[in-house]
Amino acid sequence: MQADQHNLLRRVLNRLLLLIAVTALAVSGLVIQYYWRMEHEALHRRASEWASELRSDLDDTMTHEAHGLQQTLQVISAQSALRQALAQEDVARLQADWMEVFRQLHVEHNVTHFYFISRNRTCLLRLHLPQMRGDRIDRHTMLEAERTGKTAWGVEIGKTGILTLRVVQPVFDGDRLVGYVELGKEINSLLATLRLSDEHAYLYAVLLYKEHLDRASWEAGMQMVGRKADWELLPRYVIEFIDPKLTVQTLRSVLSQPNVGYTHTHVEMGGRVWHTQFDPLRVITGKEVGTLLVLHDVTDNEHAIAHRATILVLVTLFVVGFVLVFFAWVMKRFFR
Repeated sequence: MQADQHNLLRRVLNRLLLLIAVTALAVSGLVIQYYWRMEHEALHRRASEWASELRSDLDDTMTHEAHGLQQTLQVISAQSALRQALAQEDVARLQADWMEVFRQLHVEHNVTHFYFISRNRTCLLRLHLPQMRGDRIDRHTMLEAERTGKTAWGVEIGKTGILTLRVVQPVFDGDRLVGYVELGKEINSLLATLRLSDEHAYLYAVLLYKEHLDRASWEAGMQMVGRKADWELLPRYVIEFIDPKLTVQTLRSVLSQPNVGYTHTHVEMGGRVWHTQFDPLRVITGKEVGTLLVLHDVTDNEHAIAHRATILVLVTLFVVGFVLVFFAWVMKRFFR
């Protein structure tokens, strides 16, 4: 009878020990899974913050450049000779007086557009394209300057599909409006000057939707500014700017991923893991014309998470194994 009781107790304890082991492993697995998810969510948040920093840097750069162009325009519009020539719509004088100034602004400050515009918004002269004049300017910045009588600025996309930071300054002779002066910078040059953090290893590109562009006009615009025009390079976008360290092949791989869009995701390419984020790109009117794609190499972060998870698994297995061995030893001595 006593032997039967011992055997029954042994079976109960064995099953209890097995239940404890299974429960411990299950709870440990849930804890490790929760840890893994929390670590990746934290990584997503950090990478999104880094991408937002780049967008903030871009916005700050635009604002700084716009203020610089505005100050230049204030100096230009204060010239009495300019006011007189603009009031008389004297194109020859405007070109003779200001062409050299434009060349200097282009070389020293990357100014790519310089306009003189009449009171009724007719383009009197483009110093960057003197042969093109006489058309009516209906861009948002122009209309805003006309409406308010004050300086207006913003990023706009022209017929050639080139994103340009434009600043329009009304010119007055006393209280009388005599016309407008406009300066512009293609944002391609501004993007290239963004200071990137080596710690974050950013790669980025600005892509424009083809649906908002006319292919012939875009190709002509690219030729005009000396840039390569490859309309078929990407299926949905054309490249406005691409980081020198970001290859077209990598860009294609990112854009070919499922669920690509205005969200963040992880993409594995060439043995590296990249966090990608798509941020809508809008012009001054609010129209969405493209996207700012930001990539950050999170391979080392992923490896660190995996390393910590592996250590946690090994420690868990060691503790559970130690507890099982200890209980088995206790039971063996108890039933001896």
